[in-house]
Amino acid sequence: MKILIVDDEPIILNLIGSLTKKLRPFWDVTTCLNATEAKERLSNTRYDILLTDINLPVVSGLELASWCRKEIPTLIIAIISAYSEFEFARTAMSLDIKHYILKPIDEAQYEEVLTDLEHEYISKKKNIIKESLNSYVSSRSNYNSQSIEEIMRGYTLMPLLINVGSLSKTSWMQRDTLLSKKNLLEKSKIESFFKDKLFKEQFLWYFEGPFSTIITIVVIPNNQPKISPNIVKHKIDEWLNDQKKLIIVISDKMEYISDIMDFQNFVLARLTQHIHFEKSSCHYISKTYMSNKLQSELSTGCEILDENKGMYMQFWEKTLTQFKPSETHWFQIVRHWQNNNYSQEMCECELKNFIDIGEAQATNIGYRGRLFYDIHLTLLRNIEKTFTWKSFERKTIEDIEVLCKEIKVFVEENFITREQQLVQDVKKFIHQNYKEKITNEDISQHFSYSIVHISNIFKEICDCTPLDYLNNFRIKKAKHALISKREMSISQVGDSCGFSDPSYFSRVFKRETGISPDFFRKSMIDNENQSFD
Repeated sequence: MKILIVDDEPIILNLIGSLTKKLRPFWDVTTCLNATEAKERLSNTRYDILLTDINLPVVSGLELASWCRKEIPTLIIAIISAYSEFEFARTAMSLDIKHYILKPIDEAQYEEVLTDLEHEYISKKKNIIKESLNSYVSSRSNYNSQSIEEIMRGYTLMPLLINVGSLSKTSWMQRDTLLSKKNLLEKSKIESFFKDKLFKEQFLWYFEGPFSTIITIVVIPNNQPKISPNIVKHKIDEWLNDQKKLIIVISDKMEYISDIMDFQNFVLARLTQHIHFEKSSCHYISKTYMSNKLQSELSTGCEILDENKGMYMQFWEKTLTQFKPSETHWFQIVRHWQNNNYSQEMCECELKNFIDIGEAQATNIGYRGRLFYDIHLTLLRNIEKTFTWKSFERKTIEDIEVLCKEIKVFVEENFITREQQLVQDVKKFIHQNYKEKITNEDISQHFSYSIVHISNIFKEICDCTPLDYLNNFRIKKAKHALISKREMSISQVGDSCGFSDPSYFSRVFKRETGISPDFFRKSMIDNENQSFD
């Protein structure tokens, strides 16, 4: 889920943002300092939740909430306040605001509020899905008397295929221009599409809504026999020739429909090894995957995807567009290979070129992109060893659960936590500024966290405070200078390492090393002279 947090106090804003990421590590958290910036973000990006302070400069939090109710009625809103409940309850209730957090924020209380927000989010999305489907049903004369519950009774949703139209960073919810209403298939075309006996009892629905572009749902009876992948592929091919673009939700439970909209990038990342990529076309799940493991794996596939979706969302969105050239290249090779347009030697050459391109791109993607690429590269290396379509499928099409577990282990072993990143950043700040005066206040102001918060994390990871680390680092630099820069006096060495007071420098040096700076220099010189005797 995407949450926007608004507070005009930077330290409090960062604390709330950090606490949100700690309690909900898979949420997409954005922060801003005033209502004007919040309105701009809300106008340009879809957010699921707004958490705003009441006391904001110029435009208050309640005024912002009122604007949101008119402009974004589906947005879930929560209030941060130092006031008592009574003082803002009447206004908040009139805006349908059910959630509030009182300052100072208590972690346990905040956890309860986040849980309530999640429940409202899921409930609201389910209702929108049902309303959209019912709206579609009511517009078709044959189904006017049926409710969505009646239609869904005795049916399950089975994963068949998925297409997102284009490989861009634009969110699913913003992709309203992908399909226009005039391109929607009429009911007659939908019915003719499933004329075969095998498909005659299936329903296929479209719907549009604030949480989606156009979603196509294939509903299959529980007692439906196994469907040949070739029949499905043939039917989809026929449809695509006419329609060109298609989105089919993969799900085996009604409530998962909305979830899949939220982790489209995750689904793409997970299915990369199972799908051929091409912009604005259909992605086919492999024949091997569809035929041999369809019934056993599809029943649990969505739970597995849902369980692991967060870790993909952490890095995949930053790499998606940068891999597009390679994916396009990859798809062309695969298509030529399938159609026997390339010889084995040509395929080998092209595939190696593809790997080289990917390796070159990976250097520009950064840590998170490198994680995906390292995993993907392992599969690509297998291609260099086998050059038949059959062996390619066997080597690259892996079971969903196995790969998810592999990546989960890799993530746990390689992903740096936010706390570790903060410690690294503090160390880097010290390394770059150790010659200058640095206080706890300087560190707190630079990182927009309270010094208590920073010190607690730093001590937990490094077993010392930031200032202890600063002194140790300065002493390390002073030792080097005492030996290598003998023309400098003791006080000059101390000053060059951030100790402006010579007496303080001597005290800290002796405390850390057990000897004075002058004795250290003399002993090192004596040792050098003895080595030459």
